[in-house]
Formats: sequence, C-alpha cells, structure tokens
Amino acid sequence: MLPGFPEDIILLILQDLPIEDILSLRRACKSLLEVTNLRSVWLHTVQKIVSMQPLPLDYQRSLCAMSIEELKQLALKEAHLNATWHLPDLTKRTIWEAECPYKVEEIHLLPGGNWIIEVLEGGGWRLQLRRVSPSASNAPIEATISVAVPDDQDVESYLTYSEERQPILLVCPRDGDDTSAINVYSVNTVTPSLDLIVTISPRYLSHIVSSTMSGNLLAFLETDNSDATILHVRILGSSQSESTGIQIRNIPAGSSLDIGIVSAKRLILCDHSAIFLLHLPEMKPLPCGSPAEYEVFDAHITRIYTFEGESPSVMGSTLWPSVPDDGACLPLLIRTWDNIINGCSRVVHILDLSQPDQPPEHFAVTLSETSAYVPYTMGILRSVAWDEECPGSEARPIYLTAFSPRRSISGPWSVGDFKTGRLVIPTITPFYRMSFDEVSGRICFAGRGRLVVVDITSKDLLQ
Repeated sequence: MLPGFPEDIILLILQDLPIEDILSLRRACKSLLEVTNLRSVWLHTVQKIVSMQPLPLDYQRSLCAMSIEELKQLALKEAHLNATWHLPDLTKRTIWEAECPYKVEEIHLLPGGNWIIEVLEGGGWRLQLRRVSPSASNAPIEATISVAVPDDQDVESYLTYSEERQPILLVCPRDGDDTSAINVYSVNTVTPSLDLIVTISPRYLSHIVSSTMSGNLLAFLETDNSDATILHVRILGSSQSESTGIQIRNIPAGSSLDIGIVSAKRLILCDHSAIFLLHLPEMKPLPCGSPAEYEVFDAHITRIYTFEGESPSVMGSTLWPSVPDDGACLPLLIRTWDNIINGCSRVVHILDLSQPDQPPEHFAVTLSETSAYVPYTMGILRSVAWDEECPGSEARPIYLTAFSPRRSISGPWSVGDFKTGRLVIPTITPFYRMSFDEVSGRICFAGRGRLVVVDITSKDLLQ
C-alpha cells in the first residue's frame, strides 16, 4: 500500500475516478495494481458507468452477482468505446448489411446494439423488430416480428424508457399536420414482441404535438389552429394513464415547444425564444366525465436562458433518475441553429441538473469546427451528426461527439469536454435515416433497399 494512505482512503479516491484513470493507476505501481484488483473497485466503477446508460434497472441490480472478471470486461468495453468514439479517422470499422424491401421511415437502435425497430411504409404502416447477430454470417440482421399501426398519411415515433428503464416506443399517427393519437408500445426483446400498452387521444383541442416520455411520465401538448395550447402530463402505468395526471395552461409557447422530462417534479421546456423550467403540481385523479370537469392549472415556470440570434434545433435525451425521489439528473444538452448565418451553430447549451432543489445552472460552450454540425440525433453523453451538404455521389462523413458529464473542479464545462471523431460511409445508395446506440457504439443507417449497421469499436482501431 502507498505510504501514509490507508486502503479505505484510496478506495474512496478511486470511487470518484473515471475508468481511464483507474486503468492508468494500475500501471503506476504494484501497490495500486493490488488495490485496483479488489472486486469492490470494479463493481463501483461499472455501477457508475451503467447508471449513465439507458439500460434496464434489472440489469443494474444483476451487477452485484457478477464475477470480478465479468465486471472488468464491462469496464474495459466502456473504456474502449470512449477511446474510439472520438478518433479522427474511423476508416477501420465492422459493417453488417441487410436488404430492406420496404421504405424505412424511421429506425431506432436499442441499447446494447442488438435490436433495431423499423417504422416501415409499404402495404400499410408497420413496426418491425430486427435482431443484429454478427455471428450469423448468412443473416447478420434478421427480421423477427412486425406489427401493423393505424394507416394514416404519416407516422412519427420516439424511443424512450420507462421507470425501470425498459424501452418504450411512442408511435404518433398523423393526418397532415395533425397527430390524432399517441400509441405507447412496450418493447420486449426476449419474446420478442411489440405490445400496445395504451392509446392517448386529444381531450380538449384538435390534435397532439411534442409528445415525450421518461420514467412513468408521459407529456404532450394539445393544440388547434389558434393559440390555444394545453400541456398534459400523465402517469403511465397499468391502469393509471387515463386516470392520474395534470393539465397546465399558459405555458410560454405553442406547437414549437420541446419538452424534456427531468423528474417527477420538473420539466424543461424549450421554444424558439428561451429555455424554461416548469415545476409540476401534484398529480391528481382525473374525473371520469367530460374534459370540462378537469381542473387545469396555471404554469409555474422559471426562465433559465434567453436565446439571441439562435433557435433550438435538437434537445438531448433525459434519463429518469435511478432514485426517482432524488431528482438529480445528468446534464441536458441543447444544440441550436444560427439564425444570423442561417446555418448550424457551434454553440451548445448545457443545463446542470445535479441539484434537484435549485433551478438548473446554464452554461454555453462554443465548440470546434469539427463539432459544427447540429447532431442528427443526440443521446445522453454522445451524439451523431452528418454533413447535409455532402453530395449524394460522394462518401458521406459522419461526426461522432462525446461529452464529459462531470464538471471540472476548477470551473464550468469547456470545449475540452467535447471530443469529435469522423467516420466515412460510402454512399452506394443514399442514406436518409440514422440511429445510434451509445452503449455499444453501433450506428444504423437506412437507405432505399438497404439497412447497414456499423460497429466503430473494432479492435483494429486502436492498433
């Protein structure tokens, strides 16, 4: 052991270090190698990693029964992904392909990178679940089951997670600009199956917009062609989605509002002008009669930040706290569009949500040129963007950005907390849909007649 440092003190220090620093300490001296061989070190390290990933809480609970070797492998996998995600040249990578006879309108890669949900158009709208099996040389991306959805003119879908961090798919059929309902599906990869839990329809006004879900809360706006807008928040459970919730009026925006569910008590609202914090009233049982009998609350909001010369483009994902009553969350990122240059803004807005009893602290960081593209999709700690200006006949560059959620002791986040890598995909056929999984480091692309899964964690990358 190091002179003057008891083992319990060293263990406390190790608990606060990222996996990369622990691996470095193991190479420093024999004493540190011995203390980092303790199972408690690897268990705490992996628990900290998994707590920041959209993996089921059952999986997190199972970590306690894993051997030290299993825990080490999980920690090393995360360290490898961290090291490869921001490499400047990701030319070496593994690619799996599959034919796709129908037009893929949307795709979602589930945590772990082994399952894909497709929203297909052709002979009616359908949801299809595919398994990614790299060991199966003849069919590495295999279709399993499909489910028909209401055959409207269009369908929007959103992948989110339940209170137990199980995957949930929100499917919103559209007729023109109107969303007629929210269909909530549970995703089961064991059976496998896609099961409709509940359908939410408008109660007051003509259509639904800006639906989102996190934990056991479903939030959405009801609006019409006027300025009338009502925010609904429902507890989504076995029988509570229609019976328990709240309605809020006088919110600061209409149909352009983005909603981020932070906890059971707070929402982040983002419109073209500003970022707001909404404090949720206590949920109440809803009357069984007409909507006219429902109590509608006035919004209790706090303005966090006012945009100047920019407007929000993409809001990052939120992850329901492991301890719901705690309310402490990972930082929330918002990328914007520069209205002055009419192009992607290099500014990223960060909300520190670590203090549940205080308003979020706002930070703005101007990123490097390699991070200039607004992400096509944003996860919790990673995001993926592509160059929209790239001609279809050329190989399309994909930009992968990683974000460090921990603030420096010396001050706020800086440009050094964002690292960007570059991946080039040959455009044999145009890709128009993309999804990624920040747990496995896999990215999925869909084009006409083609589905491609890229694994950027090929071990050749670090050689």
